[in-house]
Amino acid sequence: MRSTILVVLLGLIGTQGVHCQSFGDDENYIVPNFTFNELQNGSRDSDLFEILTTTGLLAIRVPANEPGNLLSGLCKCADSIGPKIHGGDRRLLADGLTSRSTIATATKGTDQPLPLPENDIKELCGVDTYSALERARDYVSHVTSDAFIPTLDRLIEGSSGNSSNPILTRKNGNGYSSISSIVADAVNLEHFHSYSKKNTERKEESAAVDEALDWHTDGGLFLAFLPAQSCTYGDKDDSFRLKLYGSNIEAKAIFPQPLNGEVIVAIMLGAGAERWLDTPESLRLRATRHSVKMRSGDERAWYGMMHLVASDAIVQTSPEITFSEFKKFSSHSAGRRFGDKAHPNEIAVGCGNHDVSEAVLAVESYSVPIRRRLQHVGTFYLLDLISPFISTDTCA
Repeated sequence: MRSTILVVLLGLIGTQGVHCQSFGDDENYIVPNFTFNELQNGSRDSDLFEILTTTGLLAIRVPANEPGNLLSGLCKCADSIGPKIHGGDRRLLADGLTSRSTIATATKGTDQPLPLPENDIKELCGVDTYSALERARDYVSHVTSDAFIPTLDRLIEGSSGNSSNPILTRKNGNGYSSISSIVADAVNLEHFHSYSKKNTERKEESAAVDEALDWHTDGGLFLAFLPAQSCTYGDKDDSFRLKLYGSNIEAKAIFPQPLNGEVIVAIMLGAGAERWLDTPESLRLRATRHSVKMRSGDERAWYGMMHLVASDAIVQTSPEITFSEFKKFSSHSAGRRFGDKAHPNEIAVGCGNHDVSEAVLAVESYSVPIRRRLQHVGTFYLLDLISPFISTDTCA
């Protein structure tokens, strides 16, 4: 049996200190979690620093008043989504057993979301499901723009000393000095996925042979997502696997359970954070290498937003490659990926391989609504209607 290694897991429950756990074959990795306030007030910056430079995976507890999992409705109408929904997609993955249905959309920056196909979702899945999916988008946007991104910028600034060098350069323009400025200039991809694996006689877990599920690191800055909902067992999904940086040892990720109506939002660093950003040497960010393993008969629902960079951002300097050029090498549908010599064939752009070119074009070409802000008021969040939907154009 392969020997185990010792992993320091930080901040497992709220503000508790360091906890240690054996981590090896078929063992669990307890995903470190932070409260929303802890990120905003910086009280656990040292813990976050350690996580971002080692595993690149954390969970954030968001106070809310949700009666259940926001993805449950997606489970109930999984057979209806896909081609029946405008901009949707359904495909059989390369293992020949797992099918994935998708609702794809996008957000410009953090506050200009392309609308979901409201009428289709309401007709096929119901009004409550549509409302839950929109709230899922709001929570993820709120956590990233109001907590995680400002915190990461604070860590970068604190580690850079007096350096004024940009952390990301552009083909024809000034470089970016912060994560917030990078994200604000990008079209960020969103996917609602429903996975279903056919029943077979073999019940053991196996990874679907597909770029989005087999071992890879995501090719964006970071992925913000809701941990998957098991549609089979009516509980948290347990199919997410990860490997620590520099290790080939595999473990099952265990995300925290929500308390008192909380929403759990996970953050996972991508290859873009590790390889494209010129962060201080003391803050070398690490992407999370991960996969999904499903048992025969399993069904799961998932939502995530992949935070990318602008098309003219330089993601490799020698030879010089822009993000637009990088995506051409990283096409899932064509089975091509782009990676450096140290990490070949393991980068996946976006949080799924559905073609969202139409969604991206719509965000770039039309006026889209400004997202209503979720404001923190004690332990509750309220919609701030001061920033109303101001678009005069609609996207069909």
